Amino acid sequence: MATNAMYELAFQFGATKLWAELSDGELFAVRHTDGAIGYCCVMGNQGEHIALADYVGEAAFQSYLRLAHATDTQSVTPELIWAQDCLQCSFEDAEDVSDGERQEAAKYAEKHGIRLRRRKAIPQFLRYRPFCQPWRVEDKLDRVRICEALAAAKVLSELLKTHDKETLRIVHLDDGPERIPLFGVKNGKMTMGSVELPAMTPPEYPAPALRNDVTAERLRRGRRVGAMECDVFLYPEPQEDEEGGAPRFPFLLLCVLQDEQEILNLPPVTDYETSAEDLVNYFAEAMAKDGRTPKEIQVRDARTAALLRELCEKAEIPMRRVEALSLLDDLEDRMLSELLDEDELPRPQEDQDAYERRMLQELGSAFDGMSGGLGAFPFGDVPTEE
Repeated sequence: MATNAMYELAFQFGATKLWAELSDGELFAVRHTDGAIGYCCVMGNQGEHIALADYVGEAAFQSYLRLAHATDTQSVTPELIWAQDCLQCSFEDAEDVSDGERQEAAKYAEKHGIRLRRRKAIPQFLRYRPFCQPWRVEDKLDRVRICEALAAAKVLSELLKTHDKETLRIVHLDDGPERIPLFGVKNGKMTMGSVELPAMTPPEYPAPALRNDVTAERLRRGRRVGAMECDVFLYPEPQEDEEGGAPRFPFLLLCVLQDEQEILNLPPVTDYETSAEDLVNYFAEAMAKDGRTPKEIQVRDARTAALLRELCEKAEIPMRRVEALSLLDDLEDRMLSELLDEDELPRPQEDQDAYERRMLQELGSAFDGMSGGLGAFPFGDVPTEE
């Protein structure tokens, strides 16, 4: 799965113990031979997750900045973690990698006289794509890029033996550096300059159109009922990819009528960026079929607001941003506890992969059964507010 060059550079990086010198907020960059710039961070300063991550391009680097900012403000969510877009070489315990990875690393180590420690000894190469399960590095270009990032990290470790961080422009992200070190290859040799560090920018969310104007007219004419809470929700268990690629985390549009305490039952989508329009049209068609229209839609974040903005305009439904959606908070908690009980163990004769597949099938069956209109709160009574 990994090339000899990847293993060679990974073991060389491991020997530098660069994570003892740098924190994960002290960054450097690499100009890859294909022209792209990778923004790199070294993890492991606290001795837990030892890795080098390469965020290729400014869009990918934004996923690092948002996670770093959330860490500072103690607002890290599973969604921010799964939004990461990077290449990563980490060092794992033998029991935490696949049999193939373990055997491959052991074979390389034996051939080259490398003694594998008992802990954090096996290089693992993963590609993180937004809202996908981390997956093996398969693309040829990705393999080249991770090698170039590892080579740059090795050069940086040598420079730190004779230069202080300030001289090398190594400044912690919290201290607001304007530029960071930039490594590149020219005429077969590693060079060093600097590059401007991109600032964090607000995320851009899909704002799809409502496909059917007739449906919008039916919503305008529908019987007005109470306010409806709406939220785009990432379900934290991936669904298998039919083509054998990285499993994806499904997205749901959760909607609850407050006064009636009814949920609008809609199917999930597996790729929010390309299928957000489907969620809007599922919503519109289900509400038009029901014949009722909420007098107001309440959302708590910019993503859900962007998703429903045009629908609300065409259907003349006011939208309001609120800080909390109490009914949906309870619904999301109940969904996770009922559909994926963390205390449930795999059945006899069932391995963990089969268990996860079964739980995902149960999730899909639950929503298939609910799909198509408004119904009772699915996991017990909604608690009455005092």
